[in-house]
Amino acid sequence: MLLLPFDIYPFLRPLFFCLDPEKAHGLVVACMKYGLMPVGPAVKDDILKTTFCSLNFAHPLGLAAGFDKHAEVIGADFDLGFS
Repeated sequence: MLLLPFDIYPFLRPLFFCLDPEKAHGLVVACMKYGLMPVGPAVKDDILKTTFCSLNFAHPLGLAAGFDKHAEVIGADFDLGFS
């Protein structure tokens, strides 16, 4: 996992928004696959714990259905803080 000392999102956002959505998605998944993404400290607070359909989650932040439809970067998804 690549830990950057600064936030690269303001620099990359214009690039991603200029690309075709499918190409942008593929680029993001490829970056995640090779660990080229910023990570921050994990926030763990009991007040954020959520239960949905008898499933327990560390927090209510979820990932949109279909983003990682082939489960290529499931570990990276969790590293970014998704439950």
